[in-house]
Amino acid sequence: MDDMTGGRSAPKPKKRPNRFVRFLAFLVTLALMVGAVALVANYDKLNFDFIKRWFSYRTLARNDSGQAESFHFVGDSSNAFAVVDGDLLVCSPNTIRLYSGSGQAFVDQAVSMTNPVVSTAGGTALVYDAGGRELFVYSGREEVFSLTQEDGQALLSADVNQNGWLGGAPPRGGGVVAPARRAGTRAQ
Repeated sequence: MDDMTGGRSAPKPKKRPNRFVRFLAFLVTLALMVGAVALVANYDKLNFDFIKRWFSYRTLARNDSGQAESFHFVGDSSNAFAVVDGDLLVCSPNTIRLYSGSGQAFVDQAVSMTNPVVSTAGGTALVYDAGGRELFVYSGREEVFSLTQEDGQALLSADVNQNGWLGGAPPRGGGVVAPARRAGTRAQ
């Protein structure tokens, strides 16, 4: 027999874990499965927006009593809002305004838009009129790029990425990609 194992003894069979550990592992697995089924079954009833809000507002500046700084601004239900580097961008069909956290207005620009759309990426904000002719890009609390299409041409969609590159879709197909801001200079 020693010739077959090379002079070594056969390995000892492994001992099974005791019943308590096995039962505990079974209960943990069962609890995880029931929890997963409950989450899937009640997904429509659950609201996880509070997690997103907590991450968004945890760095909000607060006064001595623990309340956030508040300020009044002109607005209505047709406004579009975005946060740009901690500042509030408010876009209505008639104006584009950029406020600091304390309410100081950095941008107050009169515009004429039918369907204002706001998009942000990093420290850059894009405001355009979907189906219209106007497009504006803001960075560093100022306008860095603007575009007005010729009569008969409209902007269907546009977006800006983290690096300040602007992409747009004209109505006749194709696409346009251009730098909205490069090294602090104004794009032409």
